[in-house]
Amino acid sequence: MLGERAEELVRNHPLTSYLYWDPPIVVALDEDFEGADFPPEGWQATSNSIGWFRTLNGSSSAWTIPAWDSYYACSNDDAPGSGADGSVDYLITPPLDLREVDTYHMMFDSYFDAAYGLQIATVEYSYDAGANWTVLYGLTPNP
Repeated sequence: MLGERAEELVRNHPLTSYLYWDPPIVVALDEDFEGADFPPEGWQATSNSIGWFRTLNGSSSAWTIPAWDSYYACSNDDAPGSGADGSVDYLITPPLDLREVDTYHMMFDSYFDAAYGLQIATVEYSYDAGANWTVLYGLTPNP
């Protein structure tokens, strides 16, 4: 335990940092894909192939996804074969009302390597129930 003088020096030292955390006031969505139903209640999935699915291992013989310690949502258009079209594999959250907060933060884990060079992975949003989509974030390939 520090003495009073030492504690005062630490408190008043210009290189001392304090970290504070407040739990979020509003949580709009929290999904871990551990439930047996997929897509989860209120979610939508679209595809021209097998699309999104819940899995412990979404790898195929042509594409390997690194191991993960729980279930996750996955889209792997290599799994059904080379003719599969994953260009419209969308996993869509239920509508979110974000009017009660000044800022909104989205956090998610992902794996995207663009192994064959033509793929993109984006997070998009829509104000008109999915008639039009705007790209919020484009994932950077990370092999």
